[in-house]
Amino acid sequence: MAAKYKIVCAFEKPESKLFEDEGVSFAPTIKIEKLPFYLETPLSQYNWLLFTSKNAIRIFSEQLKSYSGKIAALGEATAKELEKCGFKADYVGDGSSSIVMGNELNSIIKPDERTLAVLGSLASYNLQIILSPEHKVDRVDVYQTLPCAIQDTSIRQQISSNDYDLILVASPSAVKSLMRNFEGQSINWKLACIGQTTAAACQTMGIEPKLIAKVQTLDSFLQESIEYLNKN
Repeated sequence: MAAKYKIVCAFEKPESKLFEDEGVSFAPTIKIEKLPFYLETPLSQYNWLLFTSKNAIRIFSEQLKSYSGKIAALGEATAKELEKCGFKADYVGDGSSSIVMGNELNSIIKPDERTLAVLGSLASYNLQIILSPEHKVDRVDVYQTLPCAIQDTSIRQQISSNDYDLILVASPSAVKSLMRNFEGQSINWKLACIGQTTAAACQTMGIEPKLIAKVQTLDSFLQESIEYLNKN
């Protein structure tokens, strides 16, 4: 249980009983906004759809209803979001990065199969770069990630006064927005990162994460964070 700790999550409260603990609070630092998008090639002509985030699946869910090809998901969290829409992923990666995903799919996707990466506007071009020498890869951006201010003044004060044990961050954009929220202040940052990509964003800003989660799901992220605090 996290009640004896003060854990701040820099994301929206997920649909999970684990996050009902009174020791866990929520201070989203980013918001998702749908982008208008158009597919120049009919969806039926794609053999694979690639998803690296739950947000892309939620926004693309209506189009999925008419799709009968194969689907690749970055990790378990993305795959579970697909299941909520009534689909099962044909490939599920370890959730660590799009580079790992691309390298693994290189030997799974056949050279004559056409692929569409459904992404957010901030997503890297790693999948296209890795797959394009052997495969036809298109991209569509269906959402953008925007920074937002932490609205809860009590949580802002907690962080400013170092009255917390750990802040959980789940994306590079969340890290950047968190820093912007406290620009000009000297903060004793104690961050836990959901994966290597998020950790790299912290390190780029001169912050060494206290924890990098081994499993990239929010439930596991919280459990690993509590285990870290129990040991430290």
